[in-house]
Amino acid sequence: NPEAGNTVVLVGDVADESILEEAKRIAGREFDVVLSDMSPKLSGIKSVDQVASTACAELAFWASQQCLKPGGSFVAKVFKGNESENFFRSLREHFAQTKRFELRSTRKSSNEFYIVGLGFKPAET
Repeated sequence: NPEAGNTVVLVGDVADESILEEAKRIAGREFDVVLSDMSPKLSGIKSVDQVASTACAELAFWASQQCLKPGGSFVAKVFKGNESENFFRSLREHFAQTKRFELRSTRKSSNEFYIVGLGFKPAET
């Protein structure tokens, strides 16, 4: 049971802007962290799943741009592949630091890793 007032679980489609607006309304401020553990429906075809995984991470990043405070952090799970590497490189312009992490607890045969962005730099408006 999360501490009262510190955690809210909101279930919905992150691509739905009304869900993001509701999240911002509930929080009453911009977010410190956006964490995505989204996973696409897996097809079993490695190249297809890699692309779909990166699309989920890109969607999570789009959402974070709507609600992450300057200096905030972003974390997303992706599968290894050309698309995820390109996405990782693209985040460098939006964060002071970007890092990749593979969890020790992840199976050796797994191709997933986490992308971390620290020190969010919002686009100039």
